Amino acid sequence: MINIYADETCTHPSQGKYLIISAITLESEVAKPIRKRINSLKANLPQSEFHFTKLTKNTVHQYKQLIDLLFEYYHQKESYKRGIFKPRAYRKITFDALFVEHQKIDNVTFNNGDAKLGFLRFYKTLLEFLVRKYYLQGQKFDIVPDDINLKKGLLTVNEHEIQLEGFDSVKHLINQDFELKNGIPNVIHRIQKHQSHAEPLLQLTDVILGLLKCKFNDSNLTGSKREKARREVLSYFEQRCEEAGIKLDLGNMYPYRSFNLWEFNSVEF
Repeated sequence: MINIYADETCTHPSQGKYLIISAITLESEVAKPIRKRINSLKANLPQSEFHFTKLTKNTVHQYKQLIDLLFEYYHQKESYKRGIFKPRAYRKITFDALFVEHQKIDNVTFNNGDAKLGFLRFYKTLLEFLVRKYYLQGQKFDIVPDDINLKKGLLTVNEHEIQLEGFDSVKHLINQDFELKNGIPNVIHRIQKHQSHAEPLLQLTDVILGLLKCKFNDSNLTGSKREKARREVLSYFEQRCEEAGIKLDLGNMYPYRSFNLWEFNSVEF
């Protein structure tokens, strides 16, 4: 089983220039030891969970340890290839983020004026890209988004007189398209929302996402009581990325990168 842990931030224009939806992808066998290590690290946190908004000067060391854990597994390469585009060998843990500039979102034209419908379509765009990028023959995807309050009636699909909505519709539409194009049915096993405090890998996703939000949206830094701590952890993250040869810039959807920040302009697959 291939696991995807997804999270989002800055869903409203007042929160920053970009809407950002991100995901960590790894196999379930790799997820187990990482989850155990995160649980061990967070035992020393006063809040008993990693969450970027809860980073303080007293927990900087633990958050740096979390970043070290990410790169420990990132530096481990797979010995086999994955993907539908052009199969490639990836890292044991990968990270992808979709950046959508709020000024370019036209919900009136494309989403009947419904911002939540537009948001869910962007979410589907990222997940569909990840499924095609990391597909491994014989494996299915188990997708875990952070718990999101989505109303009913989004991306509604009528299938055999059963109405599918929200993430159920996303699963159905991606599976349908993947089978049509690749002859492989039910590539997504399930999409099940989860509370981040109960899933360590969602906490890891949240922290990376928070750092990227600070870097590209300049959010939660200036004027914050926790500005110094956040800048210190961001600087450490940037240093580790540079050491790993990761470019923290917004480019295209690169299927060959294990760490990819993608600015959405159009669907390219």
